[in-house]
Amino acid sequence: MSTEPLWARFNEAHDVFDEDKEKATTILLSLADEDLPNELFIRTYLLLASATPDWFKAEEYLKKAEEVWGAIRTMFAIRSPENETILELRKELDELKQWQKEDTPYHVTNMMLGATREESEQWEREDAEMAADPAFQAHVRHLETLEAGQGEADEEDPSKGEVADGESAEGEAGTTSELPIRGRSA
Repeated sequence: MSTEPLWARFNEAHDVFDEDKEKATTILLSLADEDLPNELFIRTYLLLASATPDWFKAEEYLKKAEEVWGAIRTMFAIRSPENETILELRKELDELKQWQKEDTPYHVTNMMLGATREESEQWEREDAEMAADPAFQAHVRHLETLEAGQGEADEEDPSKGEVADGESAEGEAGTTSELPIRGRSA
């Protein structure tokens, strides 16, 4: 059986990938149901892993590609020149695995460290609330300024209750602003 029609479908998915990931995914999923040659199988699952916004689904696709790569690696001597394709696929797998690792959801990382999903989700909500807090944002800007080597340590330091021009950090009604450390005020 000729694999040209299968490669043509893969190339179509590859061509529309940037403009229409949904269409590319539909094509790739239909390809995944076929009896694919090893290289096409791996490339299909690599592109599927890249197309899905679902981290867990991407992990599943990567594992399938890894399994097939492992099987073909044992069939061929990796160092032989005719297996340049196998080495290229390994490189692509490693790059996508690194991207996937860097994009690991917060709660998955916490679960790997022993937290329950509920604990992790609660921490994530608390972090989002803190990140939205204007006092926390001012503190982050202050730290970024210090890291960039701009300004002195006492300028714009929200923990000292002052703003850039030396005015008090108290609001117009005379209330103190919260510091980045919850429960403390200026």
